[in-house]
Amino acid sequence: MLNSKPAKRGVMMMADNKVDGTFHMSFKTKRMKFGVYPMKDGKVDSSRKLMAYSYALYTLKNSPLQWNGSKLINLNGEIGTSIGFSIVDDLKKMGVRVYENSSLNGQMGMLSLGRIAAVVNIESLGDYALRSYPQKFKDIIKIKPLFKTKDYYLMLSHKFVQEKSELAKNIWNEIKRIRETGEYAKIAEKYSD
Repeated sequence: MLNSKPAKRGVMMMADNKVDGTFHMSFKTKRMKFGVYPMKDGKVDSSRKLMAYSYALYTLKNSPLQWNGSKLINLNGEIGTSIGFSIVDDLKKMGVRVYENSSLNGQMGMLSLGRIAAVVNIESLGDYALRSYPQKFKDIIKIKPLFKTKDYYLMLSHKFVQEKSELAKNIWNEIKRIRETGEYAKIAEKYSD
């Protein structure tokens, strides 16, 4: 049974063996205590990822903020993003003050009002928000280059992998096959919007 929960809650439910796994998890070493990624030779196996997501930086048209691909220039204030997203740690490592909430539209609204300096979020979601509310977010632009691209995986619980290791391998191998044949994109399209 599929059940949609926020990322952080999904990880905790998996760690408590309330669910067998959780989707769309970027690799973080500290998450390995909660569940298992597809591994090869002691490293996460990117060939068995679900997909890669790109994060984009959004700011106001008149903002002096710039991104050169490695450094934020003229940042004056907090950057908004979604609670539990792995990009939060990346921003904090850069010394950025982060405003987290669960609503991308809320983040974009805060940006529109000038309460935060920018938003970093998954590009497809951010672009969708701008297309969906062209008047409300008319002063928001996307900055190039993209902020970061990360691979995302299906994580499985330790218990599931221990008890059903062959099935776990088969699931991750099937994910690879589906992604490489292009079937994944067709499946994902059904659930967009």
